Amino acid sequence: MSPERGIGWGILGCGHIAGKFASDLALAPGSRLVASYGRDRDKSEAFTTRFGGTAHDDLGQFLSEPGIDVVYVATPHALHPRHVRTCLEAGLPVLCEKPFALSRREAEPLLKLARSKGLFLMEALWTRFLPHVQASLEMVRSGLLGTPQLLTADFGFVGSKDPASRLNDPALGGGTLWDIGIYPLFLALEWLGRPDTVKALATRGPTGVDLRLSMSLGYSGGAMAHLLSSFLESTPTQARLHGSAGSLALERMFHAPTDLVVLDREGDGKRMTFPKEGHGYQHEILHVNGCLRQGLPESPLWPHEKTLELLSLMERVQEAAAQPPAM
Repeated sequence: MSPERGIGWGILGCGHIAGKFASDLALAPGSRLVASYGRDRDKSEAFTTRFGGTAHDDLGQFLSEPGIDVVYVATPHALHPRHVRTCLEAGLPVLCEKPFALSRREAEPLLKLARSKGLFLMEALWTRFLPHVQASLEMVRSGLLGTPQLLTADFGFVGSKDPASRLNDPALGGGTLWDIGIYPLFLALEWLGRPDTVKALATRGPTGVDLRLSMSLGYSGGAMAHLLSSFLESTPTQARLHGSAGSLALERMFHAPTDLVVLDREGDGKRMTFPKEGHGYQHEILHVNGCLRQGLPESPLWPHEKTLELLSLMERVQEAAAQPPAM
């Protein structure tokens, strides 16, 4: 790792999200793209023509590329565990796109492997590092809103109807839960904590994956969360948290850079506006760079235990959605 050259990134996968991430590397000082890997040589070369670095269609050669300090894994959900393990076994730190895995059982051995090798490993839950989300967490934890009582959050867009699409392919981790349901569930976990009860109702598609998912979380203190993810309709994609002393709202596309509105009990408040440069991945990138320079094995903001907590919650939702609806 050369301080003069900056942190060298390798990107494993050349899809849409990988492109956003690569674009935002330019907005993270001290970062550079060294190489990318894609099974399709033409796609990998097109990716590096656009963003820089060296193109690879051989995974072993990619992992041996001189100058890679950390790998960003951006392959389909179900492939994450295999690719994370391959990178760790090659001695490389990893930032793995969310969801880290499709079960806690898949994730735990990888976290253990990273610890045994002294390698940094983090789930790329990029929303956690966005300025408006950081500000909301500070407000909640400071008691500004009083006792959190009600969370409503949705995330919906009209998805592909192609059964071969990764969104619809159960073998690739298709369905709304793993792709976008993770975002409102993340907010519930961070703002309200672990729920005592979990209920869910799914609308299934032809391949069996959930195309719409309604989630209700209950807490012993009386708080509740009503969450929605959907590939069937475009929804406001907003999040609102009501507390005993006030409320806050994350505006449209709450999981991406946006504004934060804070209201008191009378409805008076203020709008907090944050920079919206690029796609917003640079905040996550800068955090990982800092962790690597400090020699940290995991992130203090999104540590391994948080990844496991979120996976456990998602599995509870999955199990609840598999139950027949009560009549």
